[in-house]
Amino acid sequence: MLLKLNKRNRFGSTAVLVLAVALLACGQDSSMRKSADLHPGGATAEPGGPVLDLVKAWTTALNRRPLSVEAFYHADAVLLWPGREVSPGSREIERYLQDALADVTSFSYQSQSRGVEEHFAWENGRFVVAFADPSAAQAGSILRVLQLDADGNWRIVREAWNFLTLEEGEGLRPQRR
Repeated sequence: MLLKLNKRNRFGSTAVLVLAVALLACGQDSSMRKSADLHPGGATAEPGGPVLDLVKAWTTALNRRPLSVEAFYHADAVLLWPGREVSPGSREIERYLQDALADVTSFSYQSQSRGVEEHFAWENGRFVVAFADPSAAQAGSILRVLQLDADGNWRIVREAWNFLTLEEGEGLRPQRR
């Protein structure tokens, strides 16, 4: 059963939140490079680095129609979506997001933290999805694991979404355009 975002589907996901906390706790190891400005191997880069560049481009792509995000995901990527079994593969993830986000009028995302260790990286942040009906806005968190491919490009290999209901005056608000 496909879970579609709309004003009737307000939900949270304890499992994804637990996964996010567990993965972030792993990042507390003193051997983990915590700088967001690292390229693989430890070389410094522009503020935010290539992982943040990918996240910004991904956010822009989510606001375009037709939605086209397959290139951001590894061919064997896995999407963890509350109330939905895991979606394997970049094509299936793109098809799923096209349908799940079809009624969204805007998607805003704020990266909160990221880290790089050799050929893997992690990133997490908060999002808000807006609909024509402002009272239907939803917010949540995304935690993703990225891998550096043979061509030197970061690709998302695992992505977990967690949804929270926005209460009046709480949380992130959709950006007005």
